[in-house]
Amino acid sequence: MARYFTTYWKQSTCKADYDAEGEPFISTGSNSFKAGKVKPGDILYATTLADGQLILIGRMCVEQVVTRSQAKRLLKRANLWDASHWCLSSASHTTSIRYDRNVPSDIVRSLKFNTTQGLSSVAFDDDARHLVSKQAFRTLRELTPKSAKALDSILADSSVASGLETRSPFSIPMVFFRIGWMHQYRGQTRSDQIKRGGAWVDTHGYGHEIMNFQPFEGRVYGYGQPTGGRINIDRMGANDGKRIENAVVVWISTPPEGGNVVVGWYQNAVVYRDQQAPPPGSNRQHENEPLGYYVTTKSEHAVLLPVDERLFPVPYRRRGGMGQSNIWYADDTSQHGQYRSAILEYMRTRRLPYRQTRRGRGAPRQPDPLKRQRVEKAAIDFVSDHYTTLGYSVESFEQDNVGWDLEAQHEQRLLRIEVKGLSGGELVVELTPNEYDKMNKYYDSYRLAVVTTALDSPQLSIFSFSPDTEQWLSESGRSLAIDKIIAARCRAE
Repeated sequence: MARYFTTYWKQSTCKADYDAEGEPFISTGSNSFKAGKVKPGDILYATTLADGQLILIGRMCVEQVVTRSQAKRLLKRANLWDASHWCLSSASHTTSIRYDRNVPSDIVRSLKFNTTQGLSSVAFDDDARHLVSKQAFRTLRELTPKSAKALDSILADSSVASGLETRSPFSIPMVFFRIGWMHQYRGQTRSDQIKRGGAWVDTHGYGHEIMNFQPFEGRVYGYGQPTGGRINIDRMGANDGKRIENAVVVWISTPPEGGNVVVGWYQNAVVYRDQQAPPPGSNRQHENEPLGYYVTTKSEHAVLLPVDERLFPVPYRRRGGMGQSNIWYADDTSQHGQYRSAILEYMRTRRLPYRQTRRGRGAPRQPDPLKRQRVEKAAIDFVSDHYTTLGYSVESFEQDNVGWDLEAQHEQRLLRIEVKGLSGGELVVELTPNEYDKMNKYYDSYRLAVVTTALDSPQLSIFSFSPDTEQWLSESGRSLAIDKIIAARCRAE
């Protein structure tokens, strides 16, 4: 269960960070965090005093508690103030920083703190003039839930215009479904067969989730197998006996290298307690077997991740993680707050949370300008940065003649990437015999990354083999026309 704390910012800190006003309150440091009193899922209120007036700077739902050196690396800031430990959050679960949120005296007087001797109140230096004691908020103090609600009313009344999410991640109805692995989820085809879908798929050769991302009249309809055939929408906060609306549904599956990862999601979804019949005319069937659904949303609110982006891990078979059931509510407030916050932030940014990547042997480019054209260097850097941003570790093999330039790895997933850079906008490249041979040999993990206008405004096209069409396709759907040519080496004798 979440706890509520106040932390104090000195006036000197506020003045030094004056330019941060309006920015999301994503970090704060204190030596008091070292003892482990504040944990992920707890709520922090930053406060300060100005001439005896209590000011509420901001509120965050804590996602991580880290050391100062870790915070400098994660935040990419070298000028953090000298506090041993830092609390971090994501923008979607904070308010903005403000130095003008004055807390009315009646609310200040109503605040209560939990102490080892019981409840205590705010001390005043001048009771008649309502001047708060300079020591009242200097230490980390734990608020009662009622007091935290009173401070939340200040945040609500101050019209925070940042557009940031200030609610707890548990206020959003959420459910996770484990489904079989496919590329498109638009029906089973010869080259896109469902895999690793459990006993039903092993026995029948298909699963009801095979059309989870097939649009019909502006909507998608998703199936996941709940325990006992019914979804416990009461655990999601349902007030209606049949369904709950405005939910987040996260689809997870097992990639070829194992584990459990997010493959996509529905937002603003309707989740039904019982399975629904397929919509008339939707052709949701497999070999005349109707494919029902439990959840639905508008097509524009459904996201299916490209295979290379299916990296976000799902905790499995460990304390606080998903068990053997194919449905997971992640509704334990003492364990799942950080993970819920992380998945919501990932849905917003498509970036793995706080993942540090490296480039193995060093920056994947040839430092000698005589050996590489500027356009090739720019292309290598651009592609490397692209995969690093996704969460891969990237290593250069440019000088090893292996048939590709870069290897991008995330846990057990390995991609072999051949990079081609072009100064113009026309996408025409040549592969060496070795590159073309490896492209065919490692077709499932090989990527052809082409950067056009590499020196001016780089545009990246990544081609991967589609088992559905048996063509090399980019993420935008462009196909790669391949003309085989014969090369020869000539020399004078």
